[in-house]
Amino acid sequence: MKIAEQAKLQNYGFSKTEILSGNIGYLALNGFFDLNEQSKRAVNSAFDFLINTNALIIDLRLNGGGQADMVKYISSLFFKDSTHINDFYLKQTNEIQQIWTEPRSQSDLWSIPPIYILVSAYTASAAEEFAYDMQSLHRAIIIGELTTGAAHPMQIINIGYGFTAYIPFARPINPLTKTDWEGCGVKPDIAVSANRALNSAIQCVYRQQINSTDTSTANSAKWMYFIYKSKLNPYKINLKRLKRFVGNYGGNKISIENEYLIYNTANGYRAKLVPISKTTFTLDSPLDNREVIFRTNAKGRPYKMYLNFNSSLPTGFVRISKGFIKYNKPLTNTRL
Repeated sequence: MKIAEQAKLQNYGFSKTEILSGNIGYLALNGFFDLNEQSKRAVNSAFDFLINTNALIIDLRLNGGGQADMVKYISSLFFKDSTHINDFYLKQTNEIQQIWTEPRSQSDLWSIPPIYILVSAYTASAAEEFAYDMQSLHRAIIIGELTTGAAHPMQIINIGYGFTAYIPFARPINPLTKTDWEGCGVKPDIAVSANRALNSAIQCVYRQQINSTDTSTANSAKWMYFIYKSKLNPYKINLKRLKRFVGNYGGNKISIENEYLIYNTANGYRAKLVPISKTTFTLDSPLDNREVIFRTNAKGRPYKMYLNFNSSLPTGFVRISKGFIKYNKPLTNTRL
């Protein structure tokens, strides 16, 4: 299969775009492919989808590198003016090639922070260059593990007797640090294991939004941050106590599956409930952060359920029946 066909099948490295709770943009980029009209369209489409988000997370944890011209093209999205991001020293000609971003009409839309870049020990080469450049220019916060440390581009040289060798023919020189990441990797601003990097970035966004001067934004971020932390570290409730909540609350039915409560509506929406306290739960759905609050009598038996979002006035539903409810329909919009 030709390289161009492989690139197209992999969507030029863009494996996922998503808008997370709190209007956080998430983009998984698994490679920096050759720059051409098709790959440019993929870049523009991915970033256009996320253009109205309040923050951006770029995931390079599975990105082993690629082409420097694609690094330049993507970097140009984040600088309003032409910006010196890197140099390449070419050994054979003893020349230095400067790399500058190109002004783009969309650049001012991405000129505000925060931008978070996720990295791992697998992140290498061009992916490291992008992270290193953005970090050096204080344009992004790097979260994750120390990267591979592969800065010098290589070429294959025939050394005779059937042997070949990979020999570096150039090296990058960052205009600010005057060095590169060869052998030492890109050091993250926030060091966490790769599998915790996304959670760490999301919490960073919420903490940043909590400090907003806009009261509505700050209050919403506090709510999201609390709910998110609760989902990461659920409150423990044993199965016997969970069974007490099963029943019909004004048409909203609570069932139990695999030792989890499930919230069911008449129109077929279903989501796992994550416990926050003895009587309070949150819906485990990326785009649904409502609280489900149960009111209990002196014996601990629920008699009413409330749905609450962002500390607004909750809606109450009286319990009209109890007992085990069985559903065969799969969960909707959930990560169970």
